[in-house]
Amino acid sequence: MGKLNIVKSKFDGKLGQFVGSDWKGIPTIRAYSTGVDPQTKPQLNQRSFFKELQSYCSFIAPKIKPYTNLDCSRQYLQNALVSHNKSKRNDDNTIQFIQLQFCKSSTDYLSSVSVSKSGTTFNVRLNAKTTNFDQSRFKTVCLITVKKDKFATVKVLPGLATQFQFTRQEITQSFGYCYCWLFETSGRYRKASNTVGYYFS
Repeated sequence: MGKLNIVKSKFDGKLGQFVGSDWKGIPTIRAYSTGVDPQTKPQLNQRSFFKELQSYCSFIAPKIKPYTNLDCSRQYLQNALVSHNKSKRNDDNTIQFIQLQFCKSSTDYLSSVSVSKSGTTFNVRLNAKTTNFDQSRFKTVCLITVKKDKFATVKVLPGLATQFQFTRQEITQSFGYCYCWLFETSGRYRKASNTVGYYFS
């Protein structure tokens, strides 16, 4: 940016290829230039990752809104989910879907979840690391998503529920992701456990 001493008064706006402005109280003139988007590979990978994560969180958010303690006071829940999971990325810049977390976890009670199919029934089995806690304070949330169809459905059972059942009529495809976590039933600042995930096909 060049400084022109002959400018005696403030000059704002564009005149031909020049732009006048004020810099630290000094009238200045500079050549007008448009922003350039280099579209480098790292930038494109970054955009692709966040676009896919935003898309995934957008159809999940309405289903889990009553069962998450993420701070949504200054942003939409889907944006809070994106921010909370921005580090869940593989080396090839794809999303680590199994590792996604849908709550701000304060306890690490759960170890794994699995899904088995029997005819037209999907059986969800949840495994806990420990049962040494007041289970009556929590409910178990089970989320099934089908990324292809932008589909999500939730079932909630009281306490530490280790089994859920879904029918083929309740799920749009025979493959998808299953997530489970514990969420406190009451309290101003509700605690939640870690989220465990599983891909079934």
